[in-house]
Amino acid sequence: MATLRKPLALSLGLLLLVASAPMAAADHVASTAEIQRALQRQTQADQQRATILGLLQRSEMRELLGRAGLDLRSAESAVRTLSGEELTRVADYAGQAERELAGGTQTITISVVTLLLIIIIIILLAD
Repeated sequence: MATLRKPLALSLGLLLLVASAPMAAADHVASTAEIQRALQRQTQADQQRATILGLLQRSEMRELLGRAGLDLRSAESAVRTLSGEELTRVADYAGQAERELAGGTQTITISVVTLLLIIIIIILLAD
C-alpha cells in the first residue's frame, strides 16, 4: 500500500499544480476581430503578390528581365520577400502596368521601368 501512496501523491500534486497554474495563455488569446484583420491582411498580401507575379509572367516582362540580365526565378523569389508598404507600392505599379499592357499599349511605360528597378534593388539586397 505504501508503494501506491507515493505515485498517487505525486499524481495528485501534479494535478493540483496544473489546475492552479495561472492562465498565462489567456493574455495572448486573439479576438475574433483581430484574427479576421490578420486574415484580411494576409489575403490582401497574397493578392498583391499574385498581381506582381502575374505581370512577371507576361512575355514583355520576361523579355525586359532578360535584357536587364535578371533571372525570372530570382525576380519571383524577390517578390515573395516583399511585405508591408514595399509590397503595396510594387503591386500598385504592377497593376498599373498590367492595365496598360492589357489595354493594347505596346510601349513600356515608366511604371514598368519603375517596377523593374524596384525588383532589381530587392534582388541586390537579397543577395
